[in-house]
Amino acid sequence: MMSGIYYKQLKPKKMSEKTVPVKPHRRSTPSPVPRKNPDAPKPGPKTVPVKPHRRSTPN
Repeated sequence: MMSGIYYKQLKPKKMSEKTVPVKPHRRSTPSPVPRKNPDAPKPGPKTVPVKPHRRSTPN
């Protein structure tokens, strides 16, 4: 009886641990997409800061 309860408790814990690593893996998949974005944003950020500076001058 006691061993059966402990065995059942261990099962749900293992399941939860498996679901946790699955989430990080899904997050790692979109990582390649952001890597491609930095290439384009590199020229973008330069123009973005320039606009705020121009706005600050008229103020």
